[in-house]
Amino acid sequence: MFSRKHDTQGTALPQEWLDKAKTALDSRFEAFSEAYEFFVFGEVFSDELLIIVSAVSRNIELSPISFFISSDVDESNKKTDQKQVLENMLNTSELFFEEVFDTDNWSDYSSLWLETEYKKTPFFYKATRENIYLTIEANKLLAKERS
Repeated sequence: MFSRKHDTQGTALPQEWLDKAKTALDSRFEAFSEAYEFFVFGEVFSDELLIIVSAVSRNIELSPISFFISSDVDESNKKTDQKQVLENMLNTSELFFEEVFDTDNWSDYSSLWLETEYKKTPFFYKATRENIYLTIEANKLLAKERS
């Protein structure tokens, strides 16, 4: 679905971690809280970690900004503390939104996965206008109709 590598849904990250990440983003970007609300989603696969952070405008006329960040999990880094990888992914998301909020008329969207490195760890990312929360809710409704 959202994954860079998989067409299926992974295992959701623990809600406790997602809530902590949302709180960190809300605190970091408190100056923008009247304009945007953050939503954090995450999935774990056997070979990938995925986080999506959406800044959804409280003004219906503005498009959401969703930042997808993915990290490979393979034999070479399975020993790496995955909690630290997730924290680095969250830090990268904060850097992304710093750029967005510091740039007038930011519009550097890309539906293609791009590669970057943070603290010597490779990551893949993309930025879209998709409202991930609405997509997830729509998928739940469609799943109910099918069953």
